[in-house]
Amino acid sequence: MSQKKYSGLILLCFVILFVLNACKKEFDTTAPGQEITVVYGLLDKNDTRHYIRIQKAFLDKNKNAYEMAKESDSIYYGNQLVVKLTDLNTNAFFTLSRANGDTLGMSKDSGIFSNSPNVLYAFNGTLIKDHAYRLSVENTSTGNIATSTINIVNEPKLIYPFNNLTNFSMIDTTAFSIRFNSGKYGRVYDLSIRFNYSEWDISTPTIISYKSVSYIAARGLKSVNLNGSELMETSIQRSDFFRQLKILIPFDPTKQRKASVINSIQFMLYAGGDELYKYVQVKNAQGGLTSSSILPVYTNVENGLGVFSSRTMVEAKNISFNGDTQDSIRIGYYTKDLNFVP
Repeated sequence: MSQKKYSGLILLCFVILFVLNACKKEFDTTAPGQEITVVYGLLDKNDTRHYIRIQKAFLDKNKNAYEMAKESDSIYYGNQLVVKLTDLNTNAFFTLSRANGDTLGMSKDSGIFSNSPNVLYAFNGTLIKDHAYRLSVENTSTGNIATSTINIVNEPKLIYPFNNLTNFSMIDTTAFSIRFNSGKYGRVYDLSIRFNYSEWDISTPTIISYKSVSYIAARGLKSVNLNGSELMETSIQRSDFFRQLKILIPFDPTKQRKASVINSIQFMLYAGGDELYKYVQVKNAQGGLTSSSILPVYTNVENGLGVFSSRTMVEAKNISFNGDTQDSIRIGYYTKDLNFVP
């Protein structure tokens, strides 16, 4: 997983929902020492260094679950795991090793679960598009093997906007369309917009910092199938761009700013696998459920729990604004107090 931040909240949701639905599982969660392997991983073929979070969850009749969650040895395995990722098309495999996320700049949020140590499992390697991969997690102490098999999501293709687009306009009350072709094995898509600018203190104008702000402009766009090349489209409100700048860029009368000339704005399209889509759908469906209508928690890990999937991203960059858009950033209703200059 190449994400830079990890949350104990998702793991907590899995454990809570698992306990509520325990009668439908084959695990006895109150058996002393009984463990459930929990896996979270998103593989990206554009990465060469990959990370997967593997933890354990269980309840003990003689201990409080919340107290156990704070103990790192209650949620992390020792050295008894053998973790492999096998290319099912070639039978070649990678062996994953333990890594400390804290030393890699991948901090884990604090919460109910212990966040130190921050154990991840990592490997170096290039993943091949259109190949299927199986993750296996073997506990050599118990003999239990948790597995999950996925296909690697291929990149979608952005049709509009595209790289090096000039005189791009954000001035209008109407929407514009984002168009793209889906990637093979991709099911769900998010679109992020990034605005690039420079900033300096008015008192020291020669000391310039280069900054950017980003926001999600479209979320949860779903493809009909996993074959790829499906034409997809979504509308983006131009006025939302200026509202987001007002929210994301802090008011500071001591600073001046200038929108980047060549790479004013970037559009980043993220694609996620079918497993990720199903997990989000089931997780959202849990909201507001009563104890009499608990749905099974989604997992694609056999002999365990969790979500193992793939993702990727493409972007349109080096897009420059037209003069009217530059003017609106400087003197427009939402952004006039942010001190942008020509």
